[in-house]
Parts: sequence; C-alpha cells; structure tokens
Amino acid sequence: MIAVLLDTNVVLDVLAARQPFVNESEKIFALAAANQIAGHITANSAADLYYLMTKYMTPEAAKEALRRLFSLLSILDVRATDCLAALDRPGDFEDALLLACAHRRGYVDYIVTRDQNLQGAMSSIPIVSPAGLLKILK
Repeated sequence: MIAVLLDTNVVLDVLAARQPFVNESEKIFALAAANQIAGHITANSAADLYYLMTKYMTPEAAKEALRRLFSLLSILDVRATDCLAALDRPGDFEDALLLACAHRRGYVDYIVTRDQNLQGAMSSIPIVSPAGLLKILK
C-alpha cells in the first residue's frame, strides 16, 4: 500500500471545504478511507489544524473534527532530532520539519502538498500536489 504524508494545507482544504482545492483533496481522503492508501499527518500539523479550526468553530467542535481525522489518518510523531535536522535544511522551518519527519520514518512514498516551495524542495521522497498524486494513482 502506498503511504502518503499530507501537508497541513491539503488537510485544511478538506476540513474547511476550501474552493477550488477541496475536490482533489477529498479524493485523497476517500482513498485513505477505502484503505487504498495509507494517509499520515505529522503531530505538529495536528496542533496547527486545531489552532486554525478554533478560529472558525468551538474548541469542542475542533476536537471532534480532529477525532474523525485521526480515525482516517495516522499521526507521525515529531522528535527532537527532527527539529534539529530541520534547522539544517534551507527554507521554511515548518516545511523542513515535515521533510525531516518523512525521511526519518522511511516508509513514506509521497509527500502531498499544494505549497509550491515545498514541491521544489530537494528530497529523496517525491513531493507532489494532490492532482499529481491522483494522476500517479490512476
């Protein structure tokens, strides 16, 4: 089974129904729900999502949304070594942390993001857009 690490922006597209991005991201969620792919997020992404969701809903509703999300996607831990490794990568720290977690885990086949800067990052793991992943999986 293909394992994908979803960037925060892809998950937020679904949770906030952000147009026009929600359609492709929902298809990725549907693949995870059908056990056709293994979907993952990082622990720091979970914290970021909670923070962002509480701007638009109650804390209780945000927690319930995360519970549903966690039943669909697994959470990759973030270790001190990931944070230290991220400091040595060029560019955005949050992107570097995502890459460090993915590389340490060793079984992530694709990183999925809409972030153009992250898509251009040097990585041994392919970094694709939601549309790019869907094209690969056809």
